[in-house]
Amino acid sequence: MAIYTLTYDLINENGSSNDYQELWNELERLNAHRVTESFWLINLGNTPKEVIEHFKSFTDKDDRLWVSSLRKNESWFINAKRGTNKWLKENPPS
Repeated sequence: MAIYTLTYDLINENGSSNDYQELWNELERLNAHRVTESFWLINLGNTPKEVIEHFKSFTDKDDRLWVSSLRKNESWFINAKRGTNKWLKENPPS
């Protein structure tokens, strides 16, 4: 398993009408943790490319999606949402 950061910009150009609730439901289903409004931590046994491919189906083609792996001692944050420290303790980066 690897810890990934997943962040996005949801663009509403050209009258895009994607229901982003499905994206948030999928992140919650996978026990991801929301650190800020559009920044999540997720613990998966996939490659970053596989994670991107999976989540592309929940976004529009004009949206921006970024996935990267999180390594031990490389995480820094200030004023993250409640539960972030607990989530990281339960899902420690390797």
